[in-house]
Amino acid sequence: MLSKRQLIFIAIVCLAFLFVGGCGSTTSPIPTPTYRLVGTLTRDQRLEDALAELEPGKMLFNPPAEMIVGKAEMIVLRLSRDINDTTLATNVPGEGEPAIEEVPYLGLHMQASLRGEGFEIVPLAEEDQIVPRVGYAEWSWEVTPTESGVKKLILVATAKVELAKDDVEYRSLPVIERETYVNVSITYSFRKLLAASWKYLVSLAVLGVVVFNLSRLVLQQMEAKRRLQAETPNQVNVNYFDEVHNIVADDYAEGNIDSRTGIFDSAIGGSAIGVMENGSAQLSGRTLAPVVADTSLSLALDELHAAAHATRTQNNTTLAEDLDKVASDLEAALHAESAGDTTRRNAKLARVQTDLQALAQQQPELEALAALVARV
Repeated sequence: MLSKRQLIFIAIVCLAFLFVGGCGSTTSPIPTPTYRLVGTLTRDQRLEDALAELEPGKMLFNPPAEMIVGKAEMIVLRLSRDINDTTLATNVPGEGEPAIEEVPYLGLHMQASLRGEGFEIVPLAEEDQIVPRVGYAEWSWEVTPTESGVKKLILVATAKVELAKDDVEYRSLPVIERETYVNVSITYSFRKLLAASWKYLVSLAVLGVVVFNLSRLVLQQMEAKRRLQAETPNQVNVNYFDEVHNIVADDYAEGNIDSRTGIFDSAIGGSAIGVMENGSAQLSGRTLAPVVADTSLSLALDELHAAAHATRTQNNTTLAEDLDKVASDLEAALHAESAGDTTRRNAKLARVQTDLQALAQQQPELEALAALVARV
């Protein structure tokens, strides 16, 4: 055991040490921390604590300065809670020039959206994302201008603050607006117009085809009518059994010819009215074949046979036989003409014309036939 003297010495040393330490020390006393029980905090206090946890950060945004109507561009937003992050501008997709700036606060949970009038905007990433402590979170949109001119893109970023399980507050960053000039695209405008009005264009094309075909049909009919009129002679010989009358178009209505097709001839046993239809003259209910002014050998032969047949039906056998002989010479002239023997043809034709003239002096009803053969 310690003696009484030893105990007194130890007590003196301790008092001296305490005195020296209390007087010479400059260290501030350690404050006693205060703790809040969560269950006792009000909502405003919890919101204040949550907002205090928000911290400054950095943002990258790259909207193009110029765009083209109908051409899609990718626009990117990156948020980082690391103020010293040097990887934020690495490998940024899109044609726009990336711009980096500081933002006053970022939270763990962030939302971002892009909007703008005159654009079609398709999100390529989730609107709600977590911003990590190291690195960045990235949002991207496919933006297609639909109108030309100076347009605005509006970026809205919001910090999501969770106070409790079903209690969430939002703190938005200042709204960011960027202007971009959108140029006109003729190709896109044409495609848009075509897509909006293709039904009308198809209807117009069909109508055009119908009108074209109808016009062509009308023109073809007019051309056929013109050719028919051009091929129809103005001067014809109207033939019937025993007479040939030369009818000129000018004889119609005293020379005042018009588009009517009637025929008037006062030489047919009095007056008679006729109509030309498809190249034939309708007189007194009979259809008579028209003959052009320059008569051919074959046509003259046909008329000669018709006259012989008519006289034979009238029991005038002698005259019919004479006409048959004349017809035989006319057939010989026709054969010579076909063979190219002009001399024989002319000789036979001269005999026919002479014989017919002689017969016409005896039979006046043959004068018209004789006149017809004389014009061959």
